Amino acid sequence: MASTSNIRTTIRDTIASFLAAYVAAIEQPDNASVLLSRDLAPSCKRFIRPASVMKSLGIDTSNAEDNETYAARMQGEIPLLETVHVNAIEESLVIDVEARKAAFRSEHWLTLKGRAETMLEFSWFMDFDKDGGKIEKIVQVLDTAECAKYVDAMMDVAKDLGGHA
Repeated sequence: MASTSNIRTTIRDTIASFLAAYVAAIEQPDNASVLLSRDLAPSCKRFIRPASVMKSLGIDTSNAEDNETYAARMQGEIPLLETVHVNAIEESLVIDVEARKAAFRSEHWLTLKGRAETMLEFSWFMDFDKDGGKIEKIVQVLDTAECAKYVDAMMDVAKDLGGHA
C-alpha cells in the first residue's frame, strides 16, 4: 500500500492535472472530451451546485452527470472561448488521505470570443480512488452571481457566432 505522503502527492497531482485539462481542452478542442475526463474514473459522477443555477439554465440536476454527459455539454461551450487560465488556491486545499477526499477553491479566468476576461470562482469537493490517481465523484459549487453573468455573455457570443454552441 502507498504511503500517506505518496497518496497526498498523487491526489495533489491529480487535482492539478484535472484543472489543467480545462486549458488543454481549449487548446485542443477536437480532443476535449478525452482531456476533460483523463483524470476521472469511468464511473465518476459530477454534481454541480447550487442546483437552482443549473435549473435556471434548463439543465436537469436531479441526477449526477457522467463523464460523457459533461463532455457533451462542454462541447457547446468550448468553441465560444478564446482563453482559459485556472488557478487552484493552494491555501484552500484540504486533503483527507484516509477518506481519499479533497476540497479546494479555484479561480477560472475565461475569455469568451470578442469579450473581456472574466473570473469565476468554484469550490470543489472530490472523492478519489484508492491510490488517488482517479477522481470518482465531483461536487462543484459555483459562484452564482458571476456564473449568471457569464452564461448571459456566453449566450450572446453564441448568437454572434451564428448559434454555434
